[in-house]
Amino acid sequence: MNEITFFVPGPPAPQGSKTYLGKGQMVESSKRVAPFRALVALAASEAMEEAPPMEGPLEMEIKFHFTRPASHFGTGKNSGVLRPSAPEEPTSHQLGDLDKLCRSVLDALTGTVFLDDSQVVFLTARKQWWGIAGTATTVRRAIFRKS
Repeated sequence: MNEITFFVPGPPAPQGSKTYLGKGQMVESSKRVAPFRALVALAASEAMEEAPPMEGPLEMEIKFHFTRPASHFGTGKNSGVLRPSAPEEPTSHQLGDLDKLCRSVLDALTGTVFLDDSQVVFLTARKQWWGIAGTATTVRRAIFRKS
């Protein structure tokens, strides 16, 4: 397999900090991460069609889609009209840091799409407003060209 693409519907969940429980035990602080990673792993597994994990250097593209909150739109006769004050890009800390969103996806794909996330040598990621919340991911073998 040289490339897979898949979409996971639903709000993306960033992999946040961990809480130390003692005796070497750590637990994820966010309750949303485990279910999100499970959905990513399932979608990736289906896209892999029982192929073994990819080997060698890989490229990844991840697009995190967020739906705009109702507060971004007018009311009454202006319902559905974007307010001039609405942000152009989803920069709210409540949606998660881009690096933590990526980490969540990378960890979910380890062992299914690739053996280890260290194989990813090129990563493009973006947070954007979209009609439906979800995560679109493409993983492909890296192609190097001599310059």
